[in-house]
Amino acid sequence: MRRSEAPSNYAAWAALSSHSTMASLVKRQISTFSQRLRSRRRMTSKLSQGWAPCFSRYRVYVQRVGVATPPSGYADRVARMFPATTWKRLKLFALDATDLALTKLERNAERDREDVLRLAQAGLLNPRDLKDRYVNELRPYLLGKHAWHDKTLELWIEMAWPSK
Repeated sequence: MRRSEAPSNYAAWAALSSHSTMASLVKRQISTFSQRLRSRRRMTSKLSQGWAPCFSRYRVYVQRVGVATPPSGYADRVARMFPATTWKRLKLFALDATDLALTKLERNAERDREDVLRLAQAGLLNPRDLKDRYVNELRPYLLGKHAWHDKTLELWIEMAWPSK
């Protein structure tokens, strides 16, 4: 994949070209809904209701990511999803498994730990790659709490690979 095909905003899992009518409609709908969400107290329930029109109309499900810090070189490793489709103005990209796991490190909620464990059990994560990428591409960009994040990663590795 050429670097220019990768999305510039890691929180947007879909790269939409601006000259597309469908893309501009989706962008406008997402933008409008995103602005409405900021003023709402119950974001979770509104997300489940609000993205439904976008899915029912365009068959695209978009989820806003509030806080996610990917490793610095993630854009070189994103994979194009559904490359055989005939979509002309919509390209979907996904993070590789290691980058996806590392985006969950800061929040470290129960569901994040479950996701990391499932990725490891599926054989999609390697403890050495996880640690190397954390040290070289994520840790330098985390704001504070380095010892906390270091310990979190160690606990993840113990949880996913108890014998290592």
